[in-house]
Amino acid sequence: MAKTRRSRGKKGTRKLSSWNLLVMKTFKELKAKNKDASFSDALKEASRRKK
Repeated sequence: MAKTRRSRGKKGTRKLSSWNLLVMKTFKELKAKNKDASFSDALKEASRRKK
């Protein structure tokens, strides 16, 4: 008879990088102003802000 599979537990999650935090913050701001804003718009805007 086959052995039952054991769950291995959850892998840990990494902290978000400064870039990810900036993009998420930018996306939230864009969404507040314009409901139709897309994530790609947030990436472009975050890229401009980082420079």
